[in-house]
Amino acid sequence: MKKVGIIFGGQSVEHEVSLQSAKNIYSSLDKDLFSYVLIGITKSGSWHYINQESLEKCYASGEFFALDDHSEVLGKKVDLSHLPFDIAFPIVHGAVGEDGCMQGLFKCLDVPYVGPSIIDAAVCMDKEVSKRLLDHAGILVARFFMYHDLLEVDLEEIEKSFGYPVFIKPSNSGSSLGINRAKNREELALYVKEAFCYDHKIVVEEAIDAREFECSVMGYKDPIVSLPGEVIPSHDFYSYEAKYLDCDGAKFKVPAELDQDMIEGIQEAALKAYKALCCSGMARVDFLITSKGEIYLNEVNTVPGFTKISLFPRLWELSHISYSGVLTKLIEYGLERHNHDHLLKKNIDRRVFQLQTS
Repeated sequence: MKKVGIIFGGQSVEHEVSLQSAKNIYSSLDKDLFSYVLIGITKSGSWHYINQESLEKCYASGEFFALDDHSEVLGKKVDLSHLPFDIAFPIVHGAVGEDGCMQGLFKCLDVPYVGPSIIDAAVCMDKEVSKRLLDHAGILVARFFMYHDLLEVDLEEIEKSFGYPVFIKPSNSGSSLGINRAKNREELALYVKEAFCYDHKIVVEEAIDAREFECSVMGYKDPIVSLPGEVIPSHDFYSYEAKYLDCDGAKFKVPAELDQDMIEGIQEAALKAYKALCCSGMARVDFLITSKGEIYLNEVNTVPGFTKISLFPRLWELSHISYSGVLTKLIEYGLERHNHDHLLKKNIDRRVFQLQTS
């Protein structure tokens, strides 16, 4: 029986969402196949083994949102030189969790892990980089400007190019954090400043008048894709508040009510994006579809939410893959990638080297 290290929390503003995801994962893990250990990362960055019984009490009371270094829930600190599990399941959302940092740590420790590799985590976390790669692959994305500094932002150029409304986004941020929709110059100037509070690089992009859809993809060598679902936000857009704070923030149509040609178009685009961005674990691929049937790719999230309302696991039920079955597959993909990496040479064949240099 493999032991899974479920790692959650973290230093980003998505700390609370991560805890909700972790609870659903350890509750749904197939106990006939896997045992598990819980490791919480505090907002200050320290790693601790978590006592499940104590943590469940926090969930029940709602106090788990305050997980910190002084919480009674925290157990002994984790010795990263000796990790007592066979594979890591990091469900740390946001910065230092889904941007390649966490993945690089486990790679250095030679520990197999679930989810994206270093490259796809970093690429998909950066909206500007991923947009350029998607555009190069022939996938339709919204037009945008990228800025590294507040002084670079040309409000007139944005207005002339895109008009209103426009979206302002930190380039490296997950779950719609710091993302706003500006309807005039005053809001644009305000939201640009706010976006720079979350990242040193921001994108300002045209607003596409479209319906929102999501599709789930997972796999290593031969990825599989789910049927799409539709997101119908009750807010101006599918914001952080709509996703996690407002119980009525959005409605979902699962499966989406689309004709077969459109479903296949979305699935084809999702797989194409997954491969173009070097994905190797899992991803939630978000689309915008206009009234003319144009399919725009909005975002690829490589560490999607696993909360009760998250569409990533929910969409797989349409393919008769249970929540528990999804977790099992993701663990298997992580082990497959790790074993495949171990086939690579780590030492130089000195005889060949001598022949090449002689």
